[in-house]
Amino acid sequence: MTDKHESGIVVSFPPAETAPSSPIGAVIAYAGVVETAPAEAPQPFDWLLCNGAAVNISVYPKLFAALSNRYGGDGKTKFAVPDYQGTFLRGVDDGSHFPGSTENRTAPEHGSKNQVGSRQDYALIEHEHQYQHKGSGVNTPSDPPMGEAISAVDEDFTTTEISQPQGKYISTTEVRPVNTFVYWLIKAR
Repeated sequence: MTDKHESGIVVSFPPAETAPSSPIGAVIAYAGVVETAPAEAPQPFDWLLCNGAAVNISVYPKLFAALSNRYGGDGKTKFAVPDYQGTFLRGVDDGSHFPGSTENRTAPEHGSKNQVGSRQDYALIEHEHQYQHKGSGVNTPSDPPMGEAISAVDEDFTTTEISQPQGKYISTTEVRPVNTFVYWLIKAR
């Protein structure tokens, strides 16, 4: 396995045929086959895998103009494409303040935490559970003595506070959705 910063990946059948007007820096979901290629080799297609690979500015000058070194690289000879492996994308809040969209975010290497490229880790929504508890007690023996009897009392309880096990973030406003694997590709030229 090669280091993600030393190899680029391109699609074997470029989606450029179906989206020729996509702007440089556009990201699409791709469900096809990908092939590996050295990051420094000129790529025959217009799309790169969003895997955090460092690429030469001289090979992809228009993509560098769109991204700068927001995702890494020295900004002089190299820059990095975004690394969206294992993540789903979410639109920038941009001041509309959707619940949960800006809490607990991490800034990209060269950017701020509420801009394109910022990342938000796992979260569980704060929630409640109901469960029944069987209480127990002892009855007074009857005459003639019949021994002791245990009676059960049903009581409903509701949990309201959930701890943060092993440092996972608990959100007060959202939960992550069910998801499906795809490749995220970025239009490189």
